[in-house]
Amino acid sequence: MNITAPIHYRHNQKLMFVYAKLLALVVRILMKMGFVVLIIGHTRSGKSLILESATPGKVICKLNQASSKAMITVDELPSGNFSIDEVAIYDQNQLAEVIESVSNRTFAISLQNESDLKEYALTSRLKSRRKLVLRLC
Repeated sequence: MNITAPIHYRHNQKLMFVYAKLLALVVRILMKMGFVVLIIGHTRSGKSLILESATPGKVICKLNQASSKAMITVDELPSGNFSIDEVAIYDQNQLAEVIESVSNRTFAISLQNESDLKEYALTSRLKSRRKLVLRLC
């Protein structure tokens, strides 16, 4: 599903944040309905803002790690719904292990582009799950 990115409203900060909160509400509702939500958008499109609003305090983000690929484990996951920001920074095998271990939970993931879906085999790893892809345009 293609939707307008919050960054398009950058001329009015208040409107941009209200719109991001509205999209976050949609993400929360989808997760409550059992969907895994994949948010695809370019850098600074508002993906992180949506994730922070949808799952406050439960966003896994390791953008500042010095290593080439950040490590992620099941032990780090917060209880309930959670989000993983910028899939491309994580080790592919560990991310796959995390996704497979949370088959009974819903979550949201942000990606920079469509190629990350293929590179991380997210579509196949989530094939038995209800999922919705939101493309920020």
